[in-house]
Amino acid sequence: MPPEEPTMALSAEGYTDLPPGKIAAVVTFLEMREPPARPVRPAGPFGLTPIGDDIERYRALFRRVGAPWLWFSRLVMPEPELRAILADPAVEALALRAGDADIGLLELDFRHPGACEIAFLGLAPEAIGTGAGRFLIETAIERAWARPIARLWVHTCSLDHPRAVAFYRGAGFRPYKRAIEVADDPRLTGDLPQDAAPQVPLIAKERRCGAPSPHRRESRRLQDEVRDRGNDRAVLFRFGALREPFRVGHERRPFRLARRASPTPGDNRGPGSNGPTVTVQNPACRMPCRSQAASATVSNRLRRAGSRPGTQW
Repeated sequence: MPPEEPTMALSAEGYTDLPPGKIAAVVTFLEMREPPARPVRPAGPFGLTPIGDDIERYRALFRRVGAPWLWFSRLVMPEPELRAILADPAVEALALRAGDADIGLLELDFRHPGACEIAFLGLAPEAIGTGAGRFLIETAIERAWARPIARLWVHTCSLDHPRAVAFYRGAGFRPYKRAIEVADDPRLTGDLPQDAAPQVPLIAKERRCGAPSPHRRESRRLQDEVRDRGNDRAVLFRFGALREPFRVGHERRPFRLARRASPTPGDNRGPGSNGPTVTVQNPACRMPCRSQAASATVSNRLRRAGSRPGTQW
């Protein structure tokens, strides 16, 4: 846990405050200990196709199905780990199709002997209410109990569709446990767009008045590194990675900050200067600006250049 992130103690009674940028959900676990008394026969104008280890297709479908409910786990999972899961013969990742379009996702996990988890089951927004959900859960039950298992289980949370628990109970599952899940809001980490799941308020961390922005803090940190490092490796700082590129010569071009550990012939850094050389380079300008102090001078000149289109120095 980063040092600036406060430790949160969950209370079993009353309210527990969440830090800004966090989301919390009540997770309900449900299980089925024996197959249904009546055989399940999924019906409908739908089909299922294996996704295999096609990461791009899987993540696109996962995002499309899960974004309205803030699904994020497989979006932040490292690609080698996700590829290993999808390639495991004990995992079935299936796309629900209507015509030539993927409209749903079903993932069954048999990696624990004697049990099957419905890891993911969901529909694209346009498929909700078409009977596709009933087809999908009946297919999951049929495929799971076709193997030698003693337990089929699933979990859903309060961020999912409001009828999710009732949906699973209607299919024969029994709730047996609850838990609280706390996570970073994926809309603030960039894993989902900020307009996803509008029913869940977006509560970001507010900056104090006068407090430097993350961009400004990173800018200062890198300028300090340029000034203080004493080896021969160049330290490059592209302002375009932190903010809008500055306008120079009526064109948007990034600046680059580079450090040289030792002077070169012809350097003129002023009388008595024996510190490192800091060069601000602009592709549109052939006149470098060198300064021993670097931080304030570079920052001020870049700010002036950014505020006056066409400035060259």
